[in-house]
Amino acid sequence: MEIDVIRYYRRLFKLPGLQTILLGHLSLGVLWGLYLGFSLDSVLKGLIAFTAVSLASDAIVYLLCKREPLLRFRRLLGLSLVSNSIVLLAGLTLSPLALLDISPERVWMAGFPLSTGLRVLVFRSLLFEGVLQFLSVVQPLFCLLVIVYVYGVRLHPMVFLSMGSAALTSYIYLQLVGREAKHILGLDGLSLFRAFLSSWMENLSDPMEQVMENVGVEGSGRLDVLAFKTGDRETAIVVPRIHPGPFRDVGGSSLPWRIQALLERRGFDAVAVPHGPSTHRENLVSKKELSKVLNALNSLNLEFRVQKASRPVRCSSGYATALSQVFGDTALVALTLSPKSMEDIPVEVGSLLEAYGGKLGFNSVIVVDAHNSLLWEKTSIDDKDISLLIEAGKRALKEAAEAPLQRFKLGFSKKNVEGYGVKEGLGPGGIAVHLFMFGDDLYAYVTIDGNNMVSGLREKVIQRLKTLGVRDCEVLTTDTHVVNATATGRGYHPVGEAIDHETLLKTVSEALKEAYAGLKPASACHVKVELNGLKLLGDGLNRLLKVLDVSAKRAKRLALRFLTPALAACLLLLFL
Repeated sequence: MEIDVIRYYRRLFKLPGLQTILLGHLSLGVLWGLYLGFSLDSVLKGLIAFTAVSLASDAIVYLLCKREPLLRFRRLLGLSLVSNSIVLLAGLTLSPLALLDISPERVWMAGFPLSTGLRVLVFRSLLFEGVLQFLSVVQPLFCLLVIVYVYGVRLHPMVFLSMGSAALTSYIYLQLVGREAKHILGLDGLSLFRAFLSSWMENLSDPMEQVMENVGVEGSGRLDVLAFKTGDRETAIVVPRIHPGPFRDVGGSSLPWRIQALLERRGFDAVAVPHGPSTHRENLVSKKELSKVLNALNSLNLEFRVQKASRPVRCSSGYATALSQVFGDTALVALTLSPKSMEDIPVEVGSLLEAYGGKLGFNSVIVVDAHNSLLWEKTSIDDKDISLLIEAGKRALKEAAEAPLQRFKLGFSKKNVEGYGVKEGLGPGGIAVHLFMFGDDLYAYVTIDGNNMVSGLREKVIQRLKTLGVRDCEVLTTDTHVVNATATGRGYHPVGEAIDHETLLKTVSEALKEAYAGLKPASACHVKVELNGLKLLGDGLNRLLKVLDVSAKRAKRLALRFLTPALAACLLLLFL
């Protein structure tokens, strides 16, 4: 079964824009001034001591940490906005202590240990170079000293002990949180956290790939290349039994587009790379492994000897559907559960159908996971789904084996949906249409570079193409993961969730008409590329996600049992 990673994407977030953060700093400066005195002079001092000093401190820290990818200036400003808010809220909350003859200076200083503790947590989590962690205290320390100076108040020396204790408490807390992760992964949990944030926030893949290299296993993969020649033009449908994940530009996430781009550089047109049976277990751990795949593909020699093909046949089993077509002694079968939800079909399904096809006399069977219907309520397939898909595939293969072979024409086209891209769930590969003609009958494959589709959109595409004269067709997606971890909420948009359906249908229609205009007699060939010695993620994703779960649960538990009471004790030091 597919691993449900959607719930982890829901934890993603982004900071407000720079203007919003700066406005927040100005507001806090004014509020701080009003807190310490209802006068214009006090407000101006608050803007100096709370706002200007924070901005200057963050600028200094940013310049000293320019090599740190996660400590961007906007993030430092956002952190200071939060930590300053804590200082102000703590002062307001503890104001009644003044009734107990505790000096006002100690009351408003009470937020600075909490601010320091927060900043240590953040810096320790984000910094790759641990030697720079002392910079976490620069902003609260500078603010404290300038406030004391401009307001002419007495500095209580215990505040430094309280701040130091809070910093130590936060450091110990993170060490305790990460300890259990190290037992599971052999890697500090914070390293995994930083690696993921580097990809999510800065699109840096190296840190995450280093983590995946550590947990990956040796395995194998496969590419099925079904290539066609019409006159002086060539095209291909390439089906990888390698999963294009895990997200963004990490590992093999860009596999479909990289395959498409490679073959197009070799002179192919409208290359389609639909999803083959594979799950996150078949993720490539790094772009080094991706290069092995591309090098093997680039060395192919193609001989177009297949002159005949069958008309596609469609069969069902329950709510599962399979469309199968034969090219010489090679069968292509595309599986879908649409309009019900479907996700990654395991590689074992491909192996079972290939073995069954061998009994029917096929030399090869290319299995395509159409990956074309998603309901967020169900983001994985179960044993019943798999059983129905296998049965539908067998029925389609059996009927296809009995279908007559005949000469055929082929037209193909590629279009991009104008105005939409990765953030809307559409990869750089755009939309590829392959249109087959047998006699006067037209059959089409529409391949969209995206990660799944909203339920019902496939049916809209099929219906639109039927109005244009297509007898039957299937809509496929590449399952590209360059669109993953690009949006807050669920982490990505399946095709059709953030794209206007009519615009998409218009683009597909235009591509079909262009393919129709280019229909010519075609020949085909199939090449199977076996790839051994690949480094795959295997059960590494399970281990990575287990680390996240364990760390999150341990962090919550320790926050209640250790961090909160320890920080409270740090505050008490200030009032001794």
